[in-house]
Amino acid sequence: MVAQNIQITRRVAVVDDDPYYLKATERLLLAYGWPARSFKSANEFLDTSKGEEFSCLLVDLQMPGLSGCELIEQLRSKGIETPCLIVTARNLNESQRAIADKFVHAVISKPSDAVELISALENACR
Repeated sequence: MVAQNIQITRRVAVVDDDPYYLKATERLLLAYGWPARSFKSANEFLDTSKGEEFSCLLVDLQMPGLSGCELIEQLRSKGIETPCLIVTARNLNESQRAIADKFVHAVISKPSDAVELISALENACR
């Protein structure tokens, strides 16, 4: 039997309406070996990411249009099981907490601690 060299691509989709957070998070993730693609809204992610594969989604909770929880619910209803992390500067309400408990690997507070974020990402992608 011949061993094959299989390269697994680690890639993160970052969905957030804050352009500064997107740029800083993209740089942070890349520094830790996680290339990222940024999306400025849930709708942009749904409209432009078709056919792309991501190891994990890092999704802001509160965005104009679809919220992070609504995005994750839509993905799960389509059978897309990509691990998801929510980032938020706010506390989750009861319905958001129910969605997070059911579909999300971790909820990360903003501003994010680099070690906490990378650790949550690594755990979600195991």
